[in-house]
Amino acid sequence: MRSTILTILGIIAITFTVKVNAQTDVSNAQAVFIYNFLSHVKWPDADVNGKYVIGVLGKSSTYDYLKTYTKNRTVGSKSIEVIQFNSAAEANNCQVIFVASNKNSSMPELRKKYNGKSCLIIGEKAGAIEAGATVDFRLTNGKLRYKIDEAKAKQHNLFVSRALITMSL
Repeated sequence: MRSTILTILGIIAITFTVKVNAQTDVSNAQAVFIYNFLSHVKWPDADVNGKYVIGVLGKSSTYDYLKTYTKNRTVGSKSIEVIQFNSAAEANNCQVIFVASNKNSSMPELRKKYNGKSCLIIGEKAGAIEAGATVDFRLTNGKLRYKIDEAKAKQHNLFVSRALITMSL
């Protein structure tokens, strides 16, 4: 009986570890994608003053990976600053906003606030484009992919490279 309980607890522990590692891998991959988007999306020059500001709306482990991954990195001659905020009202002067899945309900407010402004709004999960994001992430056959809404990118005065669009779902 005791060995059965220990075996069950061991299986539960392994299952939990795999799920945590899978989420870690997804968050890390999202951070790398977001960093690479900076090289493949062009903002009007006036909208990028010496640095790119990536805002993270809500709690997401992607924020920690972004902070680590972008530390001491640049895109061209521009530095990168990663900030986190809890409401759309706090999101100011960002070139990129990553919206954690627990903050998808803030998408209408973000859309209104950044209407016509040059900001790449990225949703953490599939369905964020329908809620107002320009890009969202999706797990397809166990791989992290992204989808881009070209029309929304144009509405935000963003030029997305053909390479980035080609790789999009």
